[in-house]
Amino acid sequence: MEAAEKYSNLSPAAPWPGGAVFTAEGPGGKRFFLRAVSKAEAGATPFLSHPVLPVYVETVSLQKDGKENKFLVYEHFEGESAASILARGGTFSEFEALKTGYETARALKYLHGLSPRVAHGAVSPASVFKCKNGRVLLCGCAAAGDIRADLKGFAGLLRALAAAPAGGRYSDPYFKMLEYLELPEIEA
Repeated sequence: MEAAEKYSNLSPAAPWPGGAVFTAEGPGGKRFFLRAVSKAEAGATPFLSHPVLPVYVETVSLQKDGKENKFLVYEHFEGESAASILARGGTFSEFEALKTGYETARALKYLHGLSPRVAHGAVSPASVFKCKNGRVLLCGCAAAGDIRADLKGFAGLLRALAAAPAGGRYSDPYFKMLEYLELPEIEA
């Protein structure tokens, strides 16, 4: 079955870092995400599996404007990025920020523990999604880059969440943790 026959009704979805994302209808009417990808990412993604990463289904090629484009297919999830939550005036309690940070750190530990190491390459509020079921997902893995940049992006994520506190200012230990994460000699 051709990918164009297998996935239909493509419509733009909330962006993930590093590529255009579409929702599509697949076999049995089930919804999926299709994400345009780079060659390096298309080669690495099928081998990545972690509860905090979106569930990969397959890689497909679609013809668009006479060119073949590769797309990663992921299971659909309901949720939105931390960036879009903050942009619409949403807030995070310190507990929610810590949970989001913890889950993101779990995914980064997995990626950085692979051999060879894999860097996410785009950790930010735009790449971290809060699902309606409470799950946190780190989306848009570029499978290239510097793991130190991941740590810097991780600290930036936690700082962005603290900029919109729910229930008052975050605790001093939260900000001490951020200071530690932003030290130049910290290993990822």
